Amino acid sequence: MDGIGKLSSDKDIDSPFYFEDLDRIAVRLGVLEIGKNTISLRDIIKLLNKF
Repeated sequence: MDGIGKLSSDKDIDSPFYFEDLDRIAVRLGVLEIGKNTISLRDIIKLLNKF
């Protein structure tokens, strides 16, 4: 399958992506700021490395 694990050509690991934090878990973990609804892939990887 072509394209699995790849970002589109205009995106990179630091590009902001819209993220809806329904349970405010990302805010409580310090990954997402209150009122900020974007997160980068790098921030998601940092979050996963905490566990």
